[in-house]
Amino acid sequence: MFTPQLPKRLLNAIDKIGMGTSAKIFLEYSDTTWMDSFLSPLPVAGCQGRKELGSIESEFNTFQKVPWAPNLFMAWIAGHGPEKVDAISDEELSKIVTQLFRDIYRNDSIPEPTAIIRQKWTQNDLFGGSYSYVSYGQAQARIRHSDMSIPVRKNGKIRIQFAGEATHHRIFQTAVGAFLSGRRESDRILSDIKNSFKI
Repeated sequence: MFTPQLPKRLLNAIDKIGMGTSAKIFLEYSDTTWMDSFLSPLPVAGCQGRKELGSIESEFNTFQKVPWAPNLFMAWIAGHGPEKVDAISDEELSKIVTQLFRDIYRNDSIPEPTAIIRQKWTQNDLFGGSYSYVSYGQAQARIRHSDMSIPVRKNGKIRIQFAGEATHHRIFQTAVGAFLSGRRESDRILSDIKNSFKI
């Protein structure tokens, strides 16, 4: 990916730090009358009027009402689920979720969502997932997330910097970690510029 090659410490960190996916899917509805009795269901085989759940249905961790938007539901998916769900169309996902809700509430009049809002993190080449984690290989090699934050220098000058939640020493896996890492690197650039003008 880089020519010349990155230092070994960075290559090791990139290789060993775990990358996973946790996905949120928002389901928008125009008719919300059926939602009054909605209590954040968890799909469980044998409890929805059928003995088994489909491969997509079994990946949903939970469904929740969105407090600030009464016409939205949020579905949480983790593990291998996002990869499976990202591979199907919105239309197919809409039918699966609608049938699941109809079975859970024993109500065939529950409508399909009018819109599905989601990000397909597993299919985005720039991301490949949505959060980093401490992998077994990383722990074995004693690699810290902050190892990715050390810039590459040439002749004393910073040439390559890394930012993102996976580079934060404490709060990786978070948007705050991503923000703070960006701030850290911009501060480093400013400091480098100031130091280059010292007489």
